[in-house]
Amino acid sequence: MVTEFTAEAASSVLQEACRTAGLDPSGAELLRLGSNAVYRLMASSAIVRIARNPDTLDEMERVVRVARWLETENFPATRALAGVTQPSLIAGRVVTFWESAQERVEYATVGELADLLRRLHWLEEPESLRLPYFDPFAKLSASLRRLDGVAEDDRAFLEERAGRLNKEYDRLDFVLPFGMIHGDANIGNVLRHADGHAILESAVRIVAETGKPIAQVARDLGINEITLASWVSRARRAGGAGRSARARSSRGCGGRTRS
Repeated sequence: MVTEFTAEAASSVLQEACRTAGLDPSGAELLRLGSNAVYRLMASSAIVRIARNPDTLDEMERVVRVARWLETENFPATRALAGVTQPSLIAGRVVTFWESAQERVEYATVGELADLLRRLHWLEEPESLRLPYFDPFAKLSASLRRLDGVAEDDRAFLEERAGRLNKEYDRLDFVLPFGMIHGDANIGNVLRHADGHAILESAVRIVAETGKPIAQVARDLGINEITLASWVSRARRAGGAGRSARARSSRGCGGRTRS
């Protein structure tokens, strides 16, 4: 039975996880206690994450695989700690170990975030990563069912509205090929490394997706939709074959992809 996720319970898991990994937990500092308990190990300058949700083992296995792969690509992202078999399951909690960027938290700029995302989107991920396709409605039905304190009429309205939006979403015309995205791309997930460069944290949340529809991109860029459509068409004819092939092969990997 999994105990309540308190600082005391997390500390007990930390001690056992470090013993299993051959790390010294002495003087470990609790940085955050939320969806994860996050510790900094003083002896090794490593970061330990203990997940609150005990059902995240499969997800965290994928997280570590993605981190290892990004390291082989020399992509600036948080590194999974080398020489440690992970994730580990300790007292029903999923534990992972990471390199610490620096002792103090320093966030990068919006421009640096944009540059990292641009580079990430164009990486060619191996099929062995088994990245899931992004479906914004995947967990919505279950979330609506778990709502308490909501009148049945209100719940029915929300479920009907969600179903209608899902159908409209399925009819969107995505013009860009499949590619990777960061599932939580914001400044809070771009850290400054001790040597000065920016690194993308939580890159473990990468999922597969398609691009935005032409109309939305045109609005975002402030250009004419017909003009953009002609550019996309010309780009596809000129040199989009490789990216299109990637899109076709990605479709064979599993569920739907959406932006």
